[in-house]
Amino acid sequence: MVAETAHGVFKWDAVDDSGLVDVGHTRITPARVTFETAPRIAKFEQTLPHWREADLAVSLLGSATHAFIVTPAGVVACGSNIHGSLGVGLPDRFIQDFTPVALPVDFMPTALYSSFGQTALVRGTQAFVCGYNGFGQLGLSHTAPVRTFAWLPFPVDCIWFHEQFTAFAVTDRGLHYAGSVRAWLRPYLNIHSEESATPFPVTLPWQVRRAFLHYDFDSEFLWVFVRADGSGSYGIFVHNESEYVEWDFPEVVTAVRADSNDRYWLATAFGWYGLGRNTHEELGLVGPEMVTAPMRAMWERRPRSGGRRRSGPGL
Repeated sequence: MVAETAHGVFKWDAVDDSGLVDVGHTRITPARVTFETAPRIAKFEQTLPHWREADLAVSLLGSATHAFIVTPAGVVACGSNIHGSLGVGLPDRFIQDFTPVALPVDFMPTALYSSFGQTALVRGTQAFVCGYNGFGQLGLSHTAPVRTFAWLPFPVDCIWFHEQFTAFAVTDRGLHYAGSVRAWLRPYLNIHSEESATPFPVTLPWQVRRAFLHYDFDSEFLWVFVRADGSGSYGIFVHNESEYVEWDFPEVVTAVRADSNDRYWLATAFGWYGLGRNTHEELGLVGPEMVTAPMRAMWERRPRSGGRRRSGPGL
């Protein structure tokens, strides 16, 4: 964990040089980040007066496995470096200390997209990517390893990484796809090969206003599209890779929530709908153990004091 304070940047965790967490820790003392491995940033910090030490970090970008500090003197990173996904150019699988990241001097990222082995740093519609690229999923038109950040040669509004493929929301050009071609996506891709290192457009029968893409590494996928004309939503739910269901939904999905056990909830103006694993009715609906198309969830309102419980559809 990293925090920006009035007295500089502090970091605390229970991870040693091996990258393993010491579960015996019950109390961890924050330590000041001294940037010993990033002398340029350390020198810049020394020029700041004590009352302006908070100005060192322009922003902190992080995920479950990566941490980036953006400063006026450059960008540094630490965390998991599997497949070179930190972009620091080192072979180590885990980087303990904040290490400089090679980026153009005028590029100060404001957003981070990452997965198990890929990372993208983004500012506006400009992106730099690195990490595992064995299927060409980084969209760079090749399959060579990328251990330092490379410029993505097209503008993007959003990036969804999977271990073997990537979906790009290309600015003003819709959804594009690169990497291993899944069977359930072939009807939407004008491609006949098993993989593509050059992003191909995903062909949908209508314009899309919003999209939600969620991947699970156990071969569960959920793609939700909201039609641009406001006439409803459309989705693809993939279960066990070989089984997929396309569903057309008359409601406009306004939000999607997902947990780590392949369960999803879709919010609409008329309530919530459940989708995914429902073994013990965790979705809030009475139905099959696997719900492959949205079903209205049930809610139960607990009275504050006394009275009967009331239940009904939606939330």
